Amino acid sequence: MKRRSMQTVMLALLLFALPGGLTAETGPATAATTASAEGGLIDVAAYLAEREVVMAQVEAGELGRISRRNRNELNDAWATIRRLLSGIEAFDQIDPAKRSEFYAAQSRFSAIVAHQREHGLVCREVAPTGTRIPRLVCERVAEREARRLRSKEAVDALQRPTCVPGQGGSAGNC
Repeated sequence: MKRRSMQTVMLALLLFALPGGLTAETGPATAATTASAEGGLIDVAAYLAEREVVMAQVEAGELGRISRRNRNELNDAWATIRRLLSGIEAFDQIDPAKRSEFYAAQSRFSAIVAHQREHGLVCREVAPTGTRIPRLVCERVAEREARRLRSKEAVDALQRPTCVPGQGGSAGNC
């Protein structure tokens, strides 16, 4: 039993050491990508669901234009990941002889997606306020995400209740 839990911990460490780790490329780590304090491993179904989201973003062009070579590598890596994880519920159930193949596929997948997030250029037509004539706006995926987060933070800040001293409420609240 001790050997089994040591293998689980080692596998978790290896998975998190990969480029891009096991966090979803779309944002912060989720329950699917976080090992529990008891040394439990990531839920395979949730991990695959996160990767499905990334593949949907690729297909929708949300990560910019991907070269044919990179798209083929990404599709091959995704097919390998799905094949190796089919029929299992936890990562420690991967056949030990196939683990290096899984790590390589995960590494390729994460590297391509990370590169696209950093360098992918997405262009779209936008009609500025006050005109119906659209203009072409191109921006990197990372820039678009940063702008989206800044906008969200600004809206959240405006929606937070403010406290004006001397106008109602107890003194400890303002």
